[in-house]
Amino acid sequence: MPKRVLSPIVQSAKELGQVKCLTFTALMTALNILLGTFSIPIGNIMKFNLSFIPNAILGAMYGPIPAALASGAADVIKAIVKPTGAFFPGYTVSAILVGFLYGLFLYKDKVTLPRVIACEVTHRLLCSVLLYSVWTSMLAGEAAIWVYFPTRLLQSAIMLPIAVLLVMMMQGALRQIRRRAKA
Repeated sequence: MPKRVLSPIVQSAKELGQVKCLTFTALMTALNILLGTFSIPIGNIMKFNLSFIPNAILGAMYGPIPAALASGAADVIKAIVKPTGAFFPGYTVSAILVGFLYGLFLYKDKVTLPRVIACEVTHRLLCSVLLYSVWTSMLAGEAAIWVYFPTRLLQSAIMLPIAVLLVMMMQGALRQIRRRAKA
């Protein structure tokens, strides 16, 4: 891996030993769970929620490792607290990857529109469209991937500009959080 990619991952892993990082990670995990329990169903198989926001904040603040761990933990806790179907580890792998992507794209760099767009496009195409379609087809049967793929693609196309807008809107709050965390 190139040093530019590997260095933030290593730095992020080191931050896990700090009390501020652990506390903030726990807070964002709880917020992820809370926001994930309030979903707006769109049709029979799509839903909209804001649980990606704590992932983005945590990824920007402390990097890919805490964000990935928090996303995975939140997914498992949501499955226990408010199950919406059978628990499947593939969805947890996707949740971990989403947190990792937010940290990879937003950590230690200024959060700019091109970075947020790149992050959201990668997240939506890789996790929301491809992996979720694969996981759902594994649960429902092989032919189901062709049923879920277009639906997930449509949902991601709808969510992409909303997610980009919301992540960009949190910049003021993120600057204040970073300033206070350094104090």
